[in-house]
Amino acid sequence: MLFVLRFLTIVAICSLLVLPAGCGKKEEEQQTAAPSPTPSAAQNDVASSESPAPAPQPSATPAASPSPTTAPDYNVMAAQNAETLKAMNQGQDIQPLGPETLKGFLPDTLATMKRTDIDARQMAMMGINVASGRAAYADADSGQLDLMITDLGNVSAPMRMAMAGWAVTQVDTQTDTGYEKTVTYQGHEAYEQYDRGDSSGSFRVFAGDRFVVEVSGTDVTMVTIKQAMGQVDLKKLLEAAK
Repeated sequence: MLFVLRFLTIVAICSLLVLPAGCGKKEEEQQTAAPSPTPSAAQNDVASSESPAPAPQPSATPAASPSPTTAPDYNVMAAQNAETLKAMNQGQDIQPLGPETLKGFLPDTLATMKRTDIDARQMAMMGINVASGRAAYADADSGQLDLMITDLGNVSAPMRMAMAGWAVTQVDTQTDTGYEKTVTYQGHEAYEQYDRGDSSGSFRVFAGDRFVVEVSGTDVTMVTIKQAMGQVDLKKLLEAAK
């Protein structure tokens, strides 16, 4: 359930980021609509001199009924957003990896732990196309691990950076029980954090400016977490996206 909520959060954030750009076209069309012509003062004078005096009208007039509000066409908005993202991606219509392909990168065993659950899905919302796969691993004597691979699909580069802010910052923080810092892993930006108090931590890699690969664990060491990350073939993952 947490995986689904996290995945939906990613899609929602992407949709909010792209909506202002996609909706601009409709506003411009409304602003450029030509105003209806109004009669000149001379035309009004001629009309008043030729027309008979109007009959007196009752003072009380019924209030005008409000014009109905047009419901937004979400299909149109989604198409506009998709075109906006395509332009931001230099004309490329990028499609995320399919669920079955993502499952192929979630091994049966991770750092000696057996896989206990697996889930992969692709989702489209408001022109955004992303996919994600997640697998859980456990061992009675070795703790728990969680591997998640997110394919940001047609999300544009600036939006990807906004979602993985740690990839464009430098962090090095030490506490009494742990640390967090940004590092480089196999040529990619990465972020690691660990708490010795409860033996939990995570290691994230932003691969190819498109995939966010994360290994998190409880009751494990950082050595085990990094060993698990080493089982993910990042080169093969990037090749699959070509």
